[in-house]
This record gives sequence, C-alpha cells and structure tokens, in this order.
Amino acid sequence: MEDLNSIVQWLQATGPYGVLAIIGWLFRRVNERKEKTLQAIYETMAEQTKAQALATAKVHEELVRLRRDLGQEDLDKTLPVLAVVEREGGEGEGEKSR
Repeated sequence: MEDLNSIVQWLQATGPYGVLAIIGWLFRRVNERKEKTLQAIYETMAEQTKAQALATAKVHEELVRLRRDLGQEDLDKTLPVLAVVEREGGEGEGEKSR
C-alpha cells in the first residue's frame, strides 16, 4: 500500500509530465520486446532461406547431371520438366566449368 501511495504522490507532484514519463517507459518496453521477437523471426527466416537456396541448387545440379547422363532425346520424353530447366538456365554455372 505504501508503494501505491508513493506513486500517487509522485504523479501529483509531476502532474501530466509524470503520466507522459510512464507512457514513454511502457512504450519503450513494448518496443524492446517487439524488436527481440522480430530479430528472432528474421534469424529463423535467414536460416530457412539459405537452406532452401542450397536445396534448390542441389536439385538443379542433379537435373542437369541427369540430362547429361540420359541424353537429350530420352530426357525430353521422360522428364519434360528438364526442358524448362534447359530454357531457363542451361547447364548452370557449376556445370559449365566441368
């Protein structure tokens, strides 16, 4: 009860500026929590994006390797998806150097 009385006395002494100080403090606390949450979400998304990019590159390399191993004619008959890969990027940067 004494804490409540001291808060009331402080608010009476400071007037509207005391209320503004409390609101500012609360706003700052909420923003700190929000920033921590957003940072955690950003880190998670960055990890997932990196993993997805690596997986996509591996799939592309395997499709190009499969195309090379099967031959163009067999590939067009069995896997029409690879024709799209051919049109979009050819053999890819990793395969050109081999």
